[in-house]
Amino acid sequence: MRRWLGTIALKGNELPQGPIARAHGWAEYPCMCAGRGGEDPRGEPMPSGLPLVIVVEDDADMSRAVESVLNAAGFDAAMFPSAEALLEAEVPADTACLVLDVHLPGMTGFELYDRLTATHPPCPVIFMTAYDEPAAGARSVEARAVAYLIKPFAGKRLIECVRRVIRAGTRN
Repeated sequence: MRRWLGTIALKGNELPQGPIARAHGWAEYPCMCAGRGGEDPRGEPMPSGLPLVIVVEDDADMSRAVESVLNAAGFDAAMFPSAEALLEAEVPADTACLVLDVHLPGMTGFELYDRLTATHPPCPVIFMTAYDEPAAGARSVEARAVAYLIKPFAGKRLIECVRRVIRAGTRN
């Protein structure tokens, strides 16, 4: 079952919802996680049993693409537009994997990972970036990342990395 975590308010017109939201440039989107039980905001039961992959990506097009690839491969993807949005939500202990963009507005993906590991057991992480910087690659190695993906990357590559985490069945 999925559990309703709340809504995420997004600024911009990439995914407008309703005339009032469009007029103000804001839209709210649900954030749900699998395997924890519960109902969606309308009281409808949610499907269960899929491994949960949490993705933090600020680019709406990239976020939709990653979500689509993960869902097609049989994973449940909880999408967040910023590090701060994820920190406001409760991170489920049974999260299979984190996929974090390195360059986010505000807190970076590395800073987010450091913050999460300070309060939660380490979770396997995949970092992705559009900027192949040696320092970022080195930082991903320090974080014991499963992968450091340079955008654009093949969806197949992401799925291979996530499946490797699921097969290993262990945290970092």
